[in-house]
This record gives sequence, structure tokens and C-alpha cells, in this order.
Amino acid sequence: MSHKFELICLSWECEGQTIKVYDGLRQAYEDLGNIEECPECGEEFKITENHIFVRNDEVKVFKNLGREQESCMTHKTIVTTFSDDDLDKIIRAVEFSAIKHRNQRRKDKDKLPYINHPLEALSILWIIGKVRYIPVLVAEILHDIIEDTDTKPEEIFSLFGQEVLDLVMEVTDDKSLPKAERKRLQIEDAPSRSVGAKLIKIADKISNINSSPDWTKERFIEYLDWTEKVMEGLRGTNQELEDYYDISLNRTREKVANGDTGE
Repeated sequence: MSHKFELICLSWECEGQTIKVYDGLRQAYEDLGNIEECPECGEEFKITENHIFVRNDEVKVFKNLGREQESCMTHKTIVTTFSDDDLDKIIRAVEFSAIKHRNQRRKDKDKLPYINHPLEALSILWIIGKVRYIPVLVAEILHDIIEDTDTKPEEIFSLFGQEVLDLVMEVTDDKSLPKAERKRLQIEDAPSRSVGAKLIKIADKISNINSSPDWTKERFIEYLDWTEKVMEGLRGTNQELEDYYDISLNRTREKVANGDTGE
């Protein structure tokens, strides 16, 4: 017999391929490390932190939302799919970001609309990182909106809620500081960022190094070197994204070495 669950939160032991479903997020966090019994078949398994994001005493699934997963031999789990409200948030975020960034262009030779950047970063999270957590996806779309436009935090809170605002603020540089200091702080603060903020930052960096800014070779190399230092503090978050960053970095370094800097 195959049982279906709506997963609010899950954790599992990979070897046993077993699952546990929680209604209370805090309860799941408190149960980490416990030996539990499958409510359907009686098989024992250990509660682990695999694919769990712990923040503000909550446990939330990132990587596997929306994907079908096998559990023990008698079960198949169907991980929560998206609601109309979830899709509505993403669409509204795209529209809001497009309006706010409407007069901005990317710093590449083609001077593409700036909205292309957050949309590319969103695509990287979704396709490469398999990230399915709505607040992170929405915050990715909005990640530059306070830093680079006249948007106020209150607007984001009103439209998208506190969690999205917290993520956006976490990845927003303080423009009152000199550029060199802002870059230094990105390196220094990277390890202490939340998992959601790290995901947003990694996708942002991948999008940036995949672009062709109208820079000198020396400036481009300096930027690539700096992203590597930031990435040191972001690793251990999502292996697929990190591998894709490494591939993108090596490809871009080769292009720059061959004189293709977008000039």
C-alpha cells in the first residue's frame, strides 16, 4: 500500500529511506537526534537535519519541496506542491521588481534590462539548485531592490511579509559605506548568513560572473577573485549551486584570459 502525506516539515535518514511528517515545526526541531518509529509500518529511523533549514526555531524544507521522494519499501511520499497563493507571490514579485528596476541596465556590453539579472538568479535557484522554498525565491527576485532603487522596507513587508523582508535585508549592502568596506563585509559576514540568504547570494554571484560587464581584464579578474572569497563562507549550503558556481567561474576565467571581457 502507498500512503500520501502533505509534508509541512520532514527529516529522514538517507540509508533507511524513512520519513517523519510533522504538524508542528518546533516539535521537529526538538526531535532532532531521536530514534522514531514510522507510524505506518513500525520501522525505526533517526531524525536528522538533512534538507532542513533552522531559523527562528522553525524547521523548513528547501531542497525537496515539490519533488516526489521514495521512503521505506511500503511508502511513497508526495512532497508539498505549490498553491495558487505561492505562484501569485512569485508573479507579483516579478512585476514589482520589473517596475522598480525599469530605468536600470546591466553593466554588460548589450546593456540589457536590469530585471534580467534577478530573473536569471531565480532561474539558477530553481533549475540548478532545485530550491522550492517560496520566501527564498521571492526574495531572490527582490534582492537588489532596496540597495539599488527607492523601495522602502515597509513596501516589501506590506506586499510580501516579514520573512521575505528579512531575507532581502540580510543580502542588502549598506550603501552609506565605501565600496571597499561593503565588499570586505560581504566576505566577513558570509559564514554567518542564514541558509536562505546564502542561497540567494550564491545564485546572485553565479549570475554576475556569467555576465559580460564592460570592464577591463584586470577589473574582471579582481571581481572573480573577490567572489571566490565570498563563496568560501557560503559553501556547505547547496552542492548543486556550488558546483555550478565552480563551473561558471572556470569558464569565465578562461574567457577573460582569452581577452573576452565584454569590452
